[in-house]
Amino acid sequence: MLWNRIEESLTQGLKVAGTDRGHTYWPEVAIQSGVLSREEITNITELRMIRNKSVHSSTIDHKQVEHAVNLAEQVLSKLK
Repeated sequence: MLWNRIEESLTQGLKVAGTDRGHTYWPEVAIQSGVLSREEITNITELRMIRNKSVHSSTIDHKQVEHAVNLAEQVLSKLK
C-alpha cells in the first residue's frame, strides 16, 4: 500500500535528519533538513485524514481514492 511506503520513506528520511515521528516537532525538522517541504507536509496530513476517513467509512469515494493515490505518488517521488 502506498501509505506504508510513505511511512517507511518518511521514517528513513527523518532518521537521516536525526529525528523521528515520535517527536511533535518532526514536521519542522523535516522541513529544515530538506527531507520535505511545507507543501509535502500538508499533503501527508491530507493523506492521513483521507486514510482515517476511509477506514471509518462504510462507503468508498472513488474520486477521493484516485486523488489520494495521485497525492501519495507525488509525496513518494519527493521522499526518494
